[in-house]
Amino acid sequence: MLARLLCVPLLCCVATVAQSPVDSRPQRGPRGLDPEIFRVDAGTALHHDDGVLWGLGPDYKVAFGRELVAFHPLLGPRAPRNLPLAWASPSLHRDATKLASTRGVRPTPRVEGALVTYRHADFEERYRLTDAGVEQSFLVDRLPTGDGDLVVRMPLTTELVIEATVPGQHGVRFAAFDDVGQRLGGVRVGGVLAIDAGGRRMAGQVRSDGHSLELVIPRAFVATAELPLLIDPLIGSVLDVGGTTAAQGSPSLGYVQGPTSTTRGTVVVWQRQFSAFDIDVLGRRYDTAMTPMAGLFGIRSGTTLQSREPAIAPCAMQGYLVVAFTERTSRGLDTIVALTVTPASNTTGPAVQVVADSDPHHRPTVGGYTFHGAQDTLIVAWENLGQQRIEAARLNVHTDGTLLRFGRAVVSGSDTASHPAIARSSSSTERFLLAWRHDPGNTPTTVRGTRIDPTFAGLSVETLAAPRFGVDGLGVSGDGLHWVVSYGAVEQAAPRVTDVRARFVYENPTTGSLVLRGDEEVAGGLGSWQGEPAVALTGDEALVVYTADARSNRAVHATSIDWFSCAACRGDFLVESSASLDMLEPDVMTRSAESVLVWTARDAVGGTSAIHARRYANPDPQATFASCAQVVSRGHGTCSAAGNAGFHLRLTRSVPSSPAFLLVNRSSTPPIAALPCGSCTGILDPFTSIVVAAGSTNALGEADLPLAVPAQVSFPLFVQWLALGGATSNCPTLGIELSTIPFLTFD
Repeated sequence: MLARLLCVPLLCCVATVAQSPVDSRPQRGPRGLDPEIFRVDAGTALHHDDGVLWGLGPDYKVAFGRELVAFHPLLGPRAPRNLPLAWASPSLHRDATKLASTRGVRPTPRVEGALVTYRHADFEERYRLTDAGVEQSFLVDRLPTGDGDLVVRMPLTTELVIEATVPGQHGVRFAAFDDVGQRLGGVRVGGVLAIDAGGRRMAGQVRSDGHSLELVIPRAFVATAELPLLIDPLIGSVLDVGGTTAAQGSPSLGYVQGPTSTTRGTVVVWQRQFSAFDIDVLGRRYDTAMTPMAGLFGIRSGTTLQSREPAIAPCAMQGYLVVAFTERTSRGLDTIVALTVTPASNTTGPAVQVVADSDPHHRPTVGGYTFHGAQDTLIVAWENLGQQRIEAARLNVHTDGTLLRFGRAVVSGSDTASHPAIARSSSSTERFLLAWRHDPGNTPTTVRGTRIDPTFAGLSVETLAAPRFGVDGLGVSGDGLHWVVSYGAVEQAAPRVTDVRARFVYENPTTGSLVLRGDEEVAGGLGSWQGEPAVALTGDEALVVYTADARSNRAVHATSIDWFSCAACRGDFLVESSASLDMLEPDVMTRSAESVLVWTARDAVGGTSAIHARRYANPDPQATFASCAQVVSRGHGTCSAAGNAGFHLRLTRSVPSSPAFLLVNRSSTPPIAALPCGSCTGILDPFTSIVVAAGSTNALGEADLPLAVPAQVSFPLFVQWLALGGATSNCPTLGIELSTIPFLTFD
């Protein structure tokens, strides 16, 4: 039967392709980059955290209690503690008459969308979240008796210092200072406007003596006002230059490919620091078109915890994303905490402590599954700073969103290890690559790693890269069988010069050891420093995102590489650069035919920071079909661009040292021929395919067929590798080993 396959007389077509003249490789990066850079950290949200209703905005949060409503401005790490402006239950005054809530305590708040309402006996106290601040309003149904001005009085509790009171609509500013007297920012209560039921308007005054806040509406307007009367000021943050340094950062991306549009989506999580002892974790969800779904959502919003370094990964089988983060408790313990996020509703599940003991634990990283129907377990790894080692645990996700932790393994051994990074998407397999920075003390740091699964069995630590002067930054991505590791390589110690390098890693199916390929410079020569790499697979290419020193600031770049050889595929391109901003902490994630890039943009002068994102259309969307129930051999096509002289058809994890052949079929649907292949359901139809004798696999079961692609190509290809395998192959009837069938499109 195999001899019959090799007699198909279509080899000349492949020879024509290989000998056609080619143009230089197109630089597809900038053309695939969406022109819009959008800000992630804008928007508002309401959520409950530890029994407290919190409202979130871009530069504030507000706690809605019954005794106090507390507005917390975003002041950053220089603030010694949170410095909110809080006010007790309001009362209405006119001459000597007072209308107030019973015993000065508010009723339970009612939430409708972004509106929070307290219903008092004679008026409603309302709060609406906006990007600019909190719109406070009072809807008055009954006026106090008398003929004087109408005054809404709120007793204040605050450490803020009253700064200015300007008659009219200019309002009052309250200033925040650090422990040495330097301004940090503060809170502004804007001008007040009264509107009666007939639509008449009148500006009022805002006044304060530091102990109470008063909204004053003139008597002449009140005397003829039609009820109900609306009184409407705005409360917002004041951000001073230098006051909110590094207040936001550490963005992380997750995507879950659920069975419906409501369960699919991209979620960005990041940290926001309100003061030295209050760090929150929050997120925002986008649909498949990267349109925001509602506003922000809170993950941790209390004032007694420091929650930071969030990492996110999908558990698509249950339709959740799992967020793990470092959390310092009120007792000063650095723990690792995890919880689920439901993309359909922007809600979070109950938090579980992954690890909490006397050692400090930092830098969590999470490996999960993107595709629906995959596993319901994830791996979370972290750095045990006290023991200077990498540890890991397994998380099981239940259908109700609760997490259970199982096991705790020491992964790195007793050597000094830090900065772990795990491949966050592992397709439907349970295999991950976990890498970390190894510091032997008397020699430069290296990259070490291990193949890991939820059983933690058979862990074998191997050196993945050993640059001359050490490692600075680390990123990993993979599909459960193959991985790309990207890292910052210190090439010169003084003055410090760092480049970004990458290498291809996969597991030997026979021995279980890791096979290392490539170790190429991805970025160098752009300046004295390139680092902080993050990587994502885009079909059989990889997109490496990193930061690099520009003329005066740090910019964020990306480059497309062949993830087998790690050589440049489509060139380097600039993602964002600004004379006034430093770009830091990039992350990248691939979802179907596009990638999403996210990073921190920090004002180099003022110190304020924001989370930016951008879309990149992957130039080589691919699908891979498995024709066998038991597939080991993997077929690949890399850098599938028109005019690409570096295009390769590759085979991995197949029969070692065996004759190899390739079926190539120009079709838009899989042309499968039903053949008796045991566990296999079929093979590419040999009568409509090109059959290429591609030599032999090497001792690791690899084969490689380079093909130059003409400049004018628009057709898709299905390809499948065949290797002589004998009775132990996945097609024993024919005595051949069949690979998966990649579907390649040439852009």
